[in-house]
Amino acid sequence: MSIGRRPLHRLPSATGKLGVQLWTFMKFDFVTAIGKVDSAGVKYVEAFSGQRLGGGMQHSFGPEMTAEEIAKVKELLQSKGIHIVAMGVIVPRDLAEWKKYFEFGNANSGLAYLPRSRSNRNGTVSTAWRVSME
Repeated sequence: MSIGRRPLHRLPSATGKLGVQLWTFMKFDFVTAIGKVDSAGVKYVEAFSGQRLGGGMQHSFGPEMTAEEIAKVKELLQSKGIHIVAMGVIVPRDLAEWKKYFEFGNANSGLAYLPRSRSNRNGTVSTAWRVSME
């Protein structure tokens, strides 16, 4: 994908880095979605928990992935120069489930943020929690 004659990933950015939320490709598995992101020249994504991994992997993206699946996903991302910067939107039921997501983000995928939605009287409120506890 390009604007004029310049690919999107080569456009100057004064405000940040261009990324895509993988929910855009929710009808596709993770491996196929990453291929679509790569074909557009985008290098930053927000993954979503529950997206089927595909590519011969059995689980969905998230804390339930096996070490082998995590390694395959990392290899795929590295081969395309794509970085997962966030995963969302998540709605953990309790503190134990929050910990699973934070541990997954810290240990396995290098996530920076975990977006969360919650409802209140005025509608839905979205927040983003920084993964690193530093």
